[in-house]
Amino acid sequence: MGPGTFDRFLRLNPVRQLSRRILIGSTALLLLLTAGVIVLLLMSRGDAAPNGPPSIRGTITSLTPLAGQGVILVEERPQDQAGSAKASVTVNAATGIYRGRVSVSTKGSFGDLRNGQRVEVWFNGPVFTSYPVQATASVILIP
Repeated sequence: MGPGTFDRFLRLNPVRQLSRRILIGSTALLLLLTAGVIVLLLMSRGDAAPNGPPSIRGTITSLTPLAGQGVILVEERPQDQAGSAKASVTVNAATGIYRGRVSVSTKGSFGDLRNGQRVEVWFNGPVFTSYPVQATASVILIP
């Protein structure tokens, strides 16, 4: 076979052309599916509660809604006037709110939060060390 003979063979053989197109198409489809699975995994990891203990675990004693977002006051021991952990927590659009256990939870919303409810909160960003501390929640879990 001389140079170009194989190319001419492929051009003249429609079965080979079809097989080659099927191989290229299926490879592209497989790559696209793999990329989709990776994106879904990364998105689902962003929804999960962070590793490690919560920044505060306590009872919501005050709730101020502001257009689907707001501020909650979480107190470790509400009966204590001072000394126990208390946090004024900003809940924004990026805050993940979940109901249930960390490993098996369902997505919630600010409307699911209630006075007197027990919650676990993970902070995100700076924490102002006033009393109560002031922080923004990355995740709120309603056990």
